[in-house]
Amino acid sequence: MPPELSIHNWNDIVEIMKSMEYSLIDLHEHEFSKEGFSVEFGIIDTLPFFAGVPLHELEKHEDGDAVYYVLNPNQYLKVYETSSKDSYRCNKNNHKDLRKIDFLKSIIPDD
Repeated sequence: MPPELSIHNWNDIVEIMKSMEYSLIDLHEHEFSKEGFSVEFGIIDTLPFFAGVPLHELEKHEDGDAVYYVLNPNQYLKVYETSSKDSYRCNKNNHKDLRKIDFLKSIIPDD
């Protein structure tokens, strides 16, 4: 599905990111980059099915009219472990995913 149909207000997001001097570097991953920072957009409704992260467990933030959610390290770990198995990501950036998984495991305390 094209990004403009899968992500709410995709065209607006692209324009806002460009206005902040971010460059779209990967349309498939909805990823923007600027000065070593990466910002990616995803479809929140798919998170429970995709990575087993329940939406009610996400940390919600509001800033003016903007509403966004932040994942904790355990939730990020679930996402990256699942993402690392995706054929597109394996071929394109699996090494980055594996480094992120190793990092997340290093900062998550053992239970």
